[in-house]
Amino acid sequence: MRQKIKLISTVVLCMLMVVALIGCTSTGSDPKGGSDVNTASENGGEKLQEKYTIGFIAGDIGHTFHIRTWKTVKVRAAELGMDVVVLDSKRDLATESSNVDTLLSMNVDAVMIMPCNMEGSVPAFNKVIERGIPVLAVVDQAAGMTYVGSDLVGGGGAEISFGCLTEDLGGQGNVVYIKGGAGVEIQRLRTEGVYRVMDKNPDLKIVFEQHGDWARTSGATLMQDALAAYPNKGDINAVFADDDVMSLGALEVIKAAGRLGEPILIYGCCGDGGFLEAIKSGEASMTAFQNGELIGCKATETIYRMLKGEKVDSVVNVDWDVITKDNVQAYLDRWITDEGYYTILDEYRTDMSYLD
Repeated sequence: MRQKIKLISTVVLCMLMVVALIGCTSTGSDPKGGSDVNTASENGGEKLQEKYTIGFIAGDIGHTFHIRTWKTVKVRAAELGMDVVVLDSKRDLATESSNVDTLLSMNVDAVMIMPCNMEGSVPAFNKVIERGIPVLAVVDQAAGMTYVGSDLVGGGGAEISFGCLTEDLGGQGNVVYIKGGAGVEIQRLRTEGVYRVMDKNPDLKIVFEQHGDWARTSGATLMQDALAAYPNKGDINAVFADDDVMSLGALEVIKAAGRLGEPILIYGCCGDGGFLEAIKSGEASMTAFQNGELIGCKATETIYRMLKGEKVDSVVNVDWDVITKDNVQAYLDRWITDEGYYTILDEYRTDMSYLD
Protein backbone atom coordinates (compact mmCIF):
# COMPACT_ATOMS: atom_id res chain seq x y z
CA MET A 1 0.00 0.00 0.00
CA ARG A 2 2.83 2.37 0.94
CA GLN A 3 4.57 1.56 -2.38
CA LYS A 4 1.41 2.49 -4.35
CA ILE A 5 1.12 5.83 -2.47
CA LYS A 6 4.80 6.54 -3.12
CA LEU A 7 4.35 5.72 -6.83
CA ILE A 8 1.28 7.99 -7.15
CA SER A 9 3.14 10.86 -5.40
CA THR A 10 6.04 10.49 -7.80
CA VAL A 11 3.72 10.63 -10.84
CA VAL A 12 1.92 13.74 -9.51
CA LEU A 13 5.26 15.47 -8.86
CA CYS A 14 6.43 14.74 -12.39
CA MET A 15 3.20 16.11 -13.84
CA LEU A 16 3.58 19.35 -11.84
CA MET A 17 7.16 19.75 -13.09
CA VAL A 18 6.00 19.33 -16.71
CA VAL A 19 3.25 21.96 -16.23
CA ALA A 20 5.77 24.37 -14.71
CA LEU A 21 8.18 23.78 -17.56
CA ILE A 22 5.47 24.47 -20.17
CA GLY A 23 4.52 27.68 -18.34
CA CYS A 24 8.12 28.91 -18.41
CA THR A 25 8.63 28.27 -22.10
CA SER A 26 5.30 29.68 -23.34
CA THR A 27 5.88 33.26 -22.16
CA GLY A 28 8.70 35.72 -22.76
CA SER A 29 10.25 38.45 -20.68
CA ASP A 30 11.65 41.74 -21.84
CA PRO A 31 15.44 41.99 -21.43
CA LYS A 32 14.82 45.51 -20.13
CA GLY A 33 12.80 44.15 -17.25
CA GLY A 34 9.33 44.59 -18.76
CA SER A 35 7.00 42.13 -20.39
CA ASP A 36 6.63 43.66 -23.85
CA VAL A 37 7.78 40.60 -25.74
CA ASN A 38 5.62 39.19 -28.50
CA THR A 39 5.68 35.43 -29.07
CA ALA A 40 4.75 33.82 -32.36
CA SER A 41 4.66 30.20 -33.42
CA GLU A 42 6.65 29.55 -36.57
CA ASN A 43 7.38 26.19 -38.18
CA GLY A 44 6.49 24.32 -35.01
CA GLY A 45 8.83 26.41 -32.82
CA GLU A 46 8.59 29.73 -31.02
CA LYS A 47 9.91 33.07 -32.25
CA LEU A 48 10.52 35.81 -29.68
CA GLN A 49 10.50 39.44 -30.84
CA GLU A 50 11.20 42.39 -28.57
CA LYS A 51 8.93 45.43 -28.77
CA TYR A 52 11.17 48.34 -29.75
CA THR A 53 11.15 51.69 -27.95
CA ILE A 54 12.15 54.74 -29.98
CA GLY A 55 13.30 58.04 -28.54
CA PHE A 56 12.16 61.11 -30.48
CA ILE A 57 13.61 64.56 -29.74
CA ALA A 58 11.44 67.33 -31.18
CA GLY A 59 13.00 70.67 -32.03
CA ASP A 60 10.01 72.49 -30.56
CA ILE A 61 7.36 70.09 -29.30
CA GLY A 62 4.62 72.74 -29.36
CA HIS A 63 5.31 74.17 -32.81
CA THR A 64 2.55 73.37 -35.29
CA PHE A 65 4.78 71.71 -37.89
CA HIS A 66 6.75 69.73 -35.32
CA ILE A 67 3.47 68.54 -33.80
CA ARG A 68 2.43 67.18 -37.18
CA THR A 69 5.66 65.23 -37.46
CA TRP A 70 6.03 63.71 -33.99
CA LYS A 71 2.35 62.81 -33.77
CA THR A 72 2.61 60.99 -37.10
CA VAL A 73 5.70 59.16 -35.85
CA LYS A 74 3.74 57.93 -32.84
CA VAL A 75 0.88 56.72 -35.02
CA ARG A 76 3.09 54.91 -37.54
CA ALA A 77 5.29 53.44 -34.79
CA ALA A 78 2.25 52.00 -33.03
CA GLU A 79 1.19 50.39 -36.30
CA LEU A 80 4.60 48.73 -36.47
CA GLY A 81 4.41 47.61 -32.84
CA MET A 82 6.84 50.19 -31.45
CA ASP A 83 6.62 52.62 -28.53
CA VAL A 84 7.83 56.22 -28.77
CA VAL A 85 9.16 58.52 -26.04
CA VAL A 86 8.96 62.19 -27.14
CA LEU A 87 11.19 64.87 -25.59
CA ASP A 88 11.58 68.58 -26.40
CA SER A 89 14.92 70.25 -27.16
CA LYS A 90 13.31 73.73 -27.18
CA ARG A 91 15.66 74.55 -30.09
CA ASP A 92 18.54 74.53 -27.58
CA LEU A 93 21.72 72.50 -28.11
CA ALA A 94 22.37 71.89 -24.40
CA THR A 95 18.81 70.63 -23.90
CA GLU A 96 19.12 68.47 -27.00
CA SER A 97 22.29 66.86 -25.60
CA SER A 98 20.66 66.33 -22.21
CA ASN A 99 17.66 64.70 -23.87
CA VAL A 100 19.96 62.24 -25.61
CA ASP A 101 21.48 61.34 -22.22
CA THR A 102 17.99 60.80 -20.82
CA LEU A 103 16.98 58.51 -23.67
CA LEU A 104 20.18 56.50 -23.46
CA SER A 105 19.65 56.04 -19.71
CA MET A 106 16.23 54.60 -20.59
CA ASN A 107 17.93 52.06 -22.88
CA VAL A 108 15.86 52.99 -25.91
CA ASP A 109 16.50 50.95 -29.03
CA ALA A 110 16.93 53.89 -31.44
CA VAL A 111 16.79 57.68 -31.50
CA MET A 112 15.31 60.20 -33.93
CA ILE A 113 16.35 63.84 -33.56
CA MET A 114 15.13 67.09 -35.10
CA PRO A 115 18.57 68.76 -34.97
CA CYS A 116 18.94 72.30 -33.67
CA ASN A 117 21.99 72.98 -35.79
CA MET A 118 23.75 71.35 -38.75
CA GLU A 119 27.17 71.19 -37.05
CA GLY A 120 26.30 71.89 -33.42
CA SER A 121 24.01 68.85 -33.11
CA VAL A 122 26.64 66.36 -34.30
CA PRO A 123 28.01 65.62 -30.78
CA ALA A 124 24.51 64.60 -29.65
CA PHE A 125 24.25 62.20 -32.58
CA ASN A 126 27.69 60.81 -31.83
CA LYS A 127 26.58 59.86 -28.31
CA VAL A 128 23.94 57.62 -29.83
CA ILE A 129 26.35 56.18 -32.38
CA GLU A 130 28.81 55.34 -29.60
CA ARG A 131 26.05 53.40 -27.85
CA GLY A 132 25.75 51.30 -30.99
CA ILE A 133 22.07 51.96 -31.74
CA PRO A 134 20.45 53.57 -34.81
CA VAL A 135 20.08 57.34 -34.98
CA LEU A 136 18.26 59.43 -37.56
CA ALA A 137 17.96 63.16 -38.35
CA VAL A 138 14.37 64.17 -39.09
CA VAL A 139 13.05 67.40 -40.70
CA ASP A 140 16.35 69.24 -40.16
CA GLN A 141 19.80 67.96 -41.08
CA ALA A 142 22.92 67.19 -39.05
CA ALA A 143 26.23 66.94 -40.89
CA GLY A 144 27.02 63.41 -42.03
CA MET A 145 23.90 61.82 -40.50
CA THR A 146 21.17 59.78 -42.18
CA TYR A 147 18.32 62.18 -42.91
CA VAL A 148 14.60 62.01 -43.64
CA GLY A 149 12.93 65.26 -44.65
CA SER A 150 12.48 67.81 -47.41
CA ASP A 151 15.21 69.39 -49.49
CA LEU A 152 16.56 72.24 -47.39
CA VAL A 153 19.39 73.32 -49.68
CA GLY A 154 16.81 75.00 -51.91
CA GLY A 155 15.86 77.39 -49.14
CA GLY A 156 13.73 75.07 -47.04
CA GLY A 157 10.58 76.00 -48.96
CA ALA A 158 11.24 79.74 -48.73
CA GLU A 159 12.64 79.95 -52.24
CA ILE A 160 9.38 78.42 -53.51
CA SER A 161 7.15 80.84 -51.60
CA PHE A 162 9.29 83.89 -52.29
CA GLY A 163 9.43 82.92 -55.95
CA CYS A 164 5.61 82.93 -56.06
CA LEU A 165 5.56 86.30 -54.29
CA THR A 166 7.98 87.72 -56.85
CA GLU A 167 5.91 86.41 -59.75
CA ASP A 168 2.68 87.80 -58.29
CA LEU A 169 4.29 91.24 -57.89
CA GLY A 170 5.74 91.18 -61.39
CA GLY A 171 9.29 91.24 -60.05
CA GLN A 172 9.00 94.61 -58.33
CA GLY A 173 7.65 96.01 -55.06
CA ASN A 174 8.31 96.45 -51.36
CA VAL A 175 8.36 93.41 -49.09
CA VAL A 176 8.31 92.78 -45.35
CA TYR A 177 10.35 89.72 -44.41
CA ILE A 178 9.74 88.18 -40.96
CA LYS A 179 12.50 85.69 -40.28
CA GLY A 180 12.48 82.71 -37.96
CA GLY A 181 14.42 82.51 -34.73
CA ALA A 182 18.09 83.45 -35.03
CA GLY A 183 20.65 80.68 -34.74
CA VAL A 184 18.35 77.95 -36.03
CA GLU A 185 19.66 76.16 -39.12
CA ILE A 186 16.39 76.20 -41.04
CA GLN A 187 16.14 79.97 -40.57
CA ARG A 188 19.56 80.46 -42.13
CA LEU A 189 18.68 78.23 -45.07
CA ARG A 190 15.37 79.99 -45.66
CA THR A 191 17.05 83.39 -45.64
CA GLU A 192 19.54 82.12 -48.22
CA GLY A 193 16.60 80.99 -50.35
CA VAL A 194 14.93 84.38 -50.12
CA TYR A 195 18.07 86.23 -51.16
CA ARG A 196 18.72 83.93 -54.09
CA VAL A 197 15.38 85.12 -55.47
CA MET A 198 16.20 88.73 -54.57
CA ASP A 199 19.51 88.55 -56.46
CA LYS A 200 17.61 87.80 -59.66
CA ASN A 201 15.06 90.59 -59.15
CA PRO A 202 16.75 93.97 -58.57
CA ASP A 203 13.43 95.86 -58.56
CA LEU A 204 12.18 93.87 -55.58
CA LYS A 205 13.08 95.46 -52.24
CA ILE A 206 12.93 94.14 -48.67
CA VAL A 207 12.02 97.28 -46.73
CA PHE A 208 11.65 95.62 -43.32
CA GLU A 209 13.48 92.52 -42.07
CA GLN A 210 13.57 91.24 -38.48
CA HIS A 211 13.85 87.96 -36.58
CA GLY A 212 10.74 86.53 -34.97
CA ASP A 213 10.71 83.43 -32.77
CA TRP A 214 8.44 81.17 -34.87
CA ALA A 215 5.41 82.18 -32.80
CA ARG A 216 2.22 83.91 -33.93
CA THR A 217 2.71 86.70 -31.41
CA SER A 218 6.15 87.55 -32.80
CA GLY A 219 4.72 87.78 -36.31
CA ALA A 220 2.07 90.16 -35.02
CA THR A 221 4.53 92.33 -33.08
CA LEU A 222 6.95 92.67 -35.98
CA MET A 223 4.14 93.47 -38.39
CA GLN A 224 2.98 96.26 -36.09
CA ASP A 225 6.51 97.68 -36.24
CA ALA A 226 6.57 97.39 -40.02
CA LEU A 227 3.21 99.14 -40.46
CA ALA A 228 4.36 101.94 -38.15
CA ALA A 229 7.55 102.39 -40.17
CA TYR A 230 5.65 102.33 -43.48
CA PRO A 231 2.24 103.91 -42.77
CA ASN A 232 1.13 104.83 -46.28
CA LYS A 233 -0.72 102.86 -48.89
CA GLY A 234 1.75 101.34 -51.33
CA ASP A 235 4.64 101.38 -48.86
CA ILE A 236 4.25 97.61 -48.42
CA ASN A 237 3.12 95.30 -51.21
CA ALA A 238 3.71 91.87 -49.70
CA VAL A 239 4.72 90.01 -46.54
CA PHE A 240 6.64 86.77 -46.29
CA ALA A 241 7.41 84.96 -43.04
CA ASP A 242 9.63 81.92 -42.61
CA ASP A 243 6.68 80.10 -41.10
CA ASP A 244 2.90 80.08 -41.58
CA VAL A 245 2.27 80.74 -37.90
CA MET A 246 4.16 84.04 -37.99
CA SER A 247 2.39 84.89 -41.26
CA LEU A 248 -0.93 84.42 -39.46
CA GLY A 249 0.17 86.87 -36.76
CA ALA A 250 1.12 89.40 -39.42
CA LEU A 251 -2.20 88.90 -41.20
CA GLU A 252 -4.18 89.63 -38.04
CA VAL A 253 -2.40 92.95 -37.55
CA ILE A 254 -2.78 93.99 -41.19
CA LYS A 255 -6.52 93.25 -41.04
CA ALA A 256 -6.93 95.12 -37.76
CA ALA A 257 -5.18 98.14 -39.29
CA GLY A 258 -7.53 98.02 -42.29
CA ARG A 259 -4.66 97.69 -44.73
CA LEU A 260 -5.22 94.25 -46.24
CA GLY A 261 -7.06 95.74 -49.22
CA GLU A 262 -4.22 98.07 -50.29
CA PRO A 263 -3.46 95.26 -51.27
CA ILE A 264 -0.82 93.64 -49.09
CA LEU A 265 -0.26 90.04 -50.18
CA ILE A 266 0.63 87.43 -47.53
CA TYR A 267 2.85 84.37 -48.07
CA GLY A 268 3.90 81.58 -45.75
CA CYS A 269 5.81 78.35 -45.48
CA CYS A 270 5.08 74.83 -44.09
CA GLY A 271 1.30 74.34 -44.39
CA ASP A 272 -0.36 75.17 -41.07
CA GLY A 273 -4.09 74.40 -41.12
CA GLY A 274 -5.03 77.86 -39.86
CA PHE A 275 -3.05 79.53 -42.63
CA LEU A 276 -4.74 77.31 -45.19
CA GLU A 277 -8.08 78.74 -44.03
CA ALA A 278 -6.69 82.21 -44.79
CA ILE A 279 -5.67 81.04 -48.27
CA LYS A 280 -9.17 79.67 -48.84
CA SER A 281 -10.76 82.98 -47.82
CA GLY A 282 -8.43 84.93 -50.11
CA GLU A 283 -6.74 86.78 -47.25
CA ALA A 284 -3.44 84.96 -47.88
CA SER A 285 -1.92 84.01 -51.23
CA MET A 286 -0.04 80.71 -50.87
CA THR A 287 2.29 78.54 -48.85
CA ALA A 288 4.95 75.94 -49.56
CA PHE A 289 3.60 72.75 -47.98
CA GLN A 290 6.10 70.63 -46.09
CA ASN A 291 4.58 67.19 -45.73
CA GLY A 292 5.19 66.43 -42.06
CA GLU A 293 2.91 63.42 -42.20
CA LEU A 294 4.84 61.77 -45.03
CA ILE A 295 8.12 62.68 -43.34
CA GLY A 296 6.89 61.11 -40.10
CA CYS A 297 5.92 57.88 -41.87
CA LYS A 298 9.16 57.66 -43.84
CA ALA A 299 11.27 58.41 -40.74
CA THR A 300 9.52 55.73 -38.69
CA GLU A 301 9.86 53.14 -41.42
CA THR A 302 13.52 54.05 -41.94
CA ILE A 303 14.38 53.60 -38.25
CA TYR A 304 12.45 50.30 -38.26
CA ARG A 305 14.54 49.10 -41.18
CA MET A 306 17.71 50.15 -39.36
CA LEU A 307 16.63 48.21 -36.27
CA LYS A 308 16.09 45.17 -38.44
CA GLY A 309 19.61 45.47 -39.83
CA GLU A 310 18.57 46.61 -43.30
CA LYS A 311 20.69 49.09 -45.22
CA VAL A 312 18.91 52.43 -45.78
CA ASP A 313 19.49 55.44 -48.02
CA SER A 314 21.55 58.22 -46.45
CA VAL A 315 18.91 60.76 -47.55
CA VAL A 316 15.16 60.10 -47.86
CA ASN A 317 13.70 63.17 -49.53
CA VAL A 318 10.06 64.31 -49.32
CA ASP A 319 9.00 66.87 -51.92
CA TRP A 320 7.45 70.27 -51.24
CA ASP A 321 3.99 71.12 -52.57
CA VAL A 322 2.54 74.51 -53.52
CA ILE A 323 -0.83 75.35 -51.97
CA THR A 324 -2.94 78.14 -53.45
CA LYS A 325 -6.64 78.93 -53.46
CA ASP A 326 -7.01 76.55 -56.42
CA ASN A 327 -6.05 73.40 -54.47
CA VAL A 328 -6.33 74.37 -50.80
CA GLN A 329 -9.63 72.59 -50.16
CA ALA A 330 -8.11 69.16 -50.83
CA TYR A 331 -5.67 69.80 -47.95
CA LEU A 332 -8.27 71.30 -45.64
CA ASP A 333 -10.42 68.20 -46.08
CA ARG A 334 -7.60 66.24 -44.43
CA TRP A 335 -6.86 68.70 -41.60
CA ILE A 336 -7.79 67.36 -38.15
CA THR A 337 -8.17 70.55 -36.13
CA ASP A 338 -8.32 68.95 -32.67
CA GLU A 339 -5.21 66.86 -33.33
CA GLY A 340 -3.20 69.48 -35.21
CA TYR A 341 -2.14 67.30 -38.11
CA TYR A 342 -3.38 66.01 -41.45
CA THR A 343 -4.95 62.63 -42.10
CA ILE A 344 -2.21 60.10 -42.83
CA LEU A 345 -2.90 58.75 -46.29
CA ASP A 346 -2.52 55.03 -46.98
CA GLU A 347 -0.12 55.87 -49.79
CA TYR A 348 2.29 57.31 -47.20
CA ARG A 349 2.73 53.86 -45.65
CA THR A 350 5.05 51.17 -46.98
CA ASP A 351 4.29 47.50 -46.34
CA MET A 352 6.93 46.47 -43.80
CA SER A 353 5.70 42.92 -43.20
CA TYR A 354 8.64 41.46 -45.12
CA LEU A 355 10.84 42.40 -42.15
CA ASP A 356 8.78 40.49 -39.58
